[in-house]
Amino acid sequence: MKPPVASAAFDLGLTEEAREDFRHRLELLFREGCAIFGPAKAAKLFREQARAAPKECRLARAMPPRKRKGPHDPESDKYLVQLWMAGHWKSKHDFARKALKNQSVKIRKKIVGKVVGKNRDQDEREVKSIIRRLDRALQRRAALRQIGRQKAKA
Repeated sequence: MKPPVASAAFDLGLTEEAREDFRHRLELLFREGCAIFGPAKAAKLFREQARAAPKECRLARAMPPRKRKGPHDPESDKYLVQLWMAGHWKSKHDFARKALKNQSVKIRKKIVGKVVGKNRDQDEREVKSIIRRLDRALQRRAALRQIGRQKAKA
């Protein structure tokens, strides 16, 4: 049998030897408890001690998952810009509300129309998403025009 270690710091070390020594001492304590109180009472005492032990606390919260950009669909962006240019809209928000009804979604590999009006918060998120897509598509269109002008001058 190993001689008892005087320092408590040895117990807190992460070495396998320290862990094994601690397991061995716990086993001896449990056997002693079984001899004094009986196995059922010793097990109950050990469980009560385990419940009373301080809970592990997390010091740093996990970072939230990063937003992933969805797949880019240039064809639908082109149609979105064409629809924007063809109509007379009060605002981009008004346009996006009207365009939301014509959006489609894939559910279980089937393309279905988007349900509008069930969840107002979700609808607003979708509207803002359409506005962002339209803005990006319009910026891309303007950038392409600029490149075309530069090529024509050269």
